[in-house]
Amino acid sequence: MNVMVFGFFDGLHSDHEEFLRAARIFGDRVSAVVLQDHVVRELKGALPANNFTARFEELQKNDRVDEVLIGDPAFGVLSAIKKHAPDIVVFGSRQHALRRDFEKNAHRLKQPPVVRTVVVQDPHL
Repeated sequence: MNVMVFGFFDGLHSDHEEFLRAARIFGDRVSAVVLQDHVVRELKGALPANNFTARFEELQKNDRVDEVLIGDPAFGVLSAIKKHAPDIVVFGSRQHALRRDFEKNAHRLKQPPVVRTVVVQDPHL
């Protein structure tokens, strides 16, 4: 099963590690989608501490992730899901805006993935 996660991943820490470990429980391959800087700013009202390239490259070094992908240029696009067709999308329990965006637009997918939620401490994954 292919699993996809989304997040800021702004300075990987123990909550990110827990989130990625929990996502792996649902499948044998984990793809992590890193939100672009302007999307992070739209979500949280400020740019991340680390720019997109730094966040992307740091996540590429993480052995809990099989593939790191560039996030969509805007909400509602779902291009990573359309292109990579994960079996399961995992959201952190506090990723409300990302999950709402997915649920609002999932009807546009040919075969929407199963959605799972894992409890993590950091609301800014």
